[in-house]
Amino acid sequence: MPKATMDAIALLKADHRKVEELFEKYAKARGKKAEIAQQICLELTVHTAIEEEFFYPACLEGVEHDMLDEAQVEHDGAKVLIAEIEAGSPDDHYYDAKLKVLSEETRVQTHKIHQTIAATRWMDARKFRASLS
Repeated sequence: MPKATMDAIALLKADHRKVEELFEKYAKARGKKAEIAQQICLELTVHTAIEEEFFYPACLEGVEHDMLDEAQVEHDGAKVLIAEIEAGSPDDHYYDAKLKVLSEETRVQTHKIHQTIAATRWMDARKFRASLS
């Protein structure tokens, strides 16, 4: 697989690890929860846009469309939670619960993406690399 494609995949995986670390930091936080939550929301917003604009289109020929449809629906659900978290504060009744659910949904989505990446034999590396240019 070309280096540019591997670098893009490594970036996706690194983003996943960064967000997981932020969720762990939030769970342990005594203060600055709003700041950590906002950082989580920003990271996920950017990451989701990259997946939707570049990664998923590069996968179209190699995976079942149902899988990509499910990923899009999962992203849509995450976007709703992100908007609610961004509009709220740690004093809100369901704030922590929303972050917990977002964390769990992100973990499931990350696992699915890693499975997809593991099957890169089908990915048209030229398309993926070109989509990142």
